[in-house]
Order: sequence, then structure tokens, then C-alpha cells
Amino acid sequence: MKSMQPNVFWQKGYAAITKDSPRNYKFFENDQVLHIPKFDPAKDNGKYSCKVVDKRSGAALNREVEIGVPRKNDLEDLCSTLCSSYCGIPQGTPKKQFVSHSSNANMPEQ
Repeated sequence: MKSMQPNVFWQKGYAAITKDSPRNYKFFENDQVLHIPKFDPAKDNGKYSCKVVDKRSGAALNREVEIGVPRKNDLEDLCSTLCSSYCGIPQGTPKKQFVSHSSNANMPEQ
């Protein structure tokens, strides 16, 4: 007996994404993987959601992902916070310091 494939729905913001959308989106793995050809940040950055619905039970699962390039300050804040949390480097440590994650040793830049 062949199992029924779930219904899969994609959206960007509040707009439905289909194979006929102007961006020529492609779908794989029974529509559960969305491919954005010729990715253009000006057109493609944003919030995407995927809703998977079981046809028999009506049970649904919804996932969201935000695609975009973080701003430089956001990256610096993230790196500082991660290094502080995971490597034991206090926040505010000079930026010309590197961490070797294999040995957790601080190595100043030469």
C-alpha cells in the first residue's frame, strides 16, 4: 500500500509560493524543499514559511525561516556573545584575538 504524501504549502510573507510564481521557484523532496534559483537578496530576503498537512488526519506542522544577510554590527555582537559564552573570552576583548576551538587556547594575531 502506497503511503499518501502530505500537502505542502510555501509562503513568503503572506504571499503563496508556487511553481508558477514569477521567481521560478523549484521544489524537491515532495515539495518539502524550496530552491530559490538565482538568489537575489533585494528580491528574496524575507520570512518564508512551510506548512505540511497530513491528508488523513488533518494534523499540520508549520515552520518559518528568515533569509537575509545580517548587518555587520549584528555579526560582531553575535561573535562577541558566542565567544564570551562558549570560549571563555570576556566581552570587550580586543578584536585582534583569535580562538583555536580545537584547543580552546587564545592566540593573539601576529
